[in-house]
Amino acid sequence: MRSLPPLAFSPIFKEKVWGGRKLGAVLGKRLPPDVSVGESWEISGYGDDISTATSPEVAGCGLDRLVEQWGETLVGAGSARAEFPLLVKFIDAADRLSVQVHPDDAQARRHGWGNFGKTECWYVVDAEPGAEIIVGFTRPVEPTEVEGHIRAGTLEQLLNTIPVRPGDVLLIPGGTVHAILGGTLLYELQETSDTTLRFYDWGRNDPARPLHIRDSLQVADLSMRPAPVVRPVVLSSGRGATCRLRVACRHFALSEWDVEQGARAALPPRRSFQVLTVLRGTAQVEADSGSACAGIGDSILLPASAGEIRVRGETGTRFLRAWVPELASEIAGALRERGVPRERIVQLGGNFPVNDLTACIG
Repeated sequence: MRSLPPLAFSPIFKEKVWGGRKLGAVLGKRLPPDVSVGESWEISGYGDDISTATSPEVAGCGLDRLVEQWGETLVGAGSARAEFPLLVKFIDAADRLSVQVHPDDAQARRHGWGNFGKTECWYVVDAEPGAEIIVGFTRPVEPTEVEGHIRAGTLEQLLNTIPVRPGDVLLIPGGTVHAILGGTLLYELQETSDTTLRFYDWGRNDPARPLHIRDSLQVADLSMRPAPVVRPVVLSSGRGATCRLRVACRHFALSEWDVEQGARAALPPRRSFQVLTVLRGTAQVEADSGSACAGIGDSILLPASAGEIRVRGETGTRFLRAWVPELASEIAGALRERGVPRERIVQLGGNFPVNDLTACIG
């Protein structure tokens, strides 16, 4: 085998007290029976949860071994990590998750929680009417005030809730207090980390789910303003394919593609690997080194060496494309050349006063 083809992997299912069965009902996952499944880890190189390849050329090989063997050919020249830098998953929140916070990279290293934090973004795949997500507080708060409400069981009085619907995207930087509430099915793209600090768990008394109040207050941004949904920027439309850039930061970028039946989308090469995840229909993914067919709920890992990727929509297809961007050139510079206004570019990095894109644009 001279180069790596597009790679498919087995999902890793996670039983959760707040999970449900939508991963099967909506995404066609073959779930274990009689289990509340909260997460499906699609592409993971984290800890002991290593994705196993199902593609014939490397069947049974773990992602960690593939990264070790193929290095920059697989991951790309821009990654400074020894392990695979992103984790792609689906989350089925049949019930509300705990109110929690993740550290950023500097906080994780300072507190001994690993080398990397956990900035993440959510794409809402499915949401029941009236579904909401918690992001930040309704106003700036003090640590003593937050802790008092936690002890009293009334923290929800301070929390900011955002209504969500299918297709919405939110960026959740490290330090952001947040919670996914019930009735929501999400695609989550994040740094390779699983450091989760629970502020508040709605009165659940489960020894396996301890609260981390003191640690949470050390990393949480209590002045965080409510973050509205990130607005997409249309990059191309025509010939049966439409591409929208949905979010971009130094850790990852995410675009959304709609490809009509029989049409073909050409994805330009990236220095990074790419992960394609199908949300609707089926996709035939082709590279010079090989091809793969992906149905709804499937994810395909494309090596950095894959070059131009061609995706044919088989039944009317929507897929997400994730990668580690060259932020200044691939995002900020490319969008400026297209005449996209500065404020529209900056908001792709999250609706906060300062984000990763503000430094790129100046």
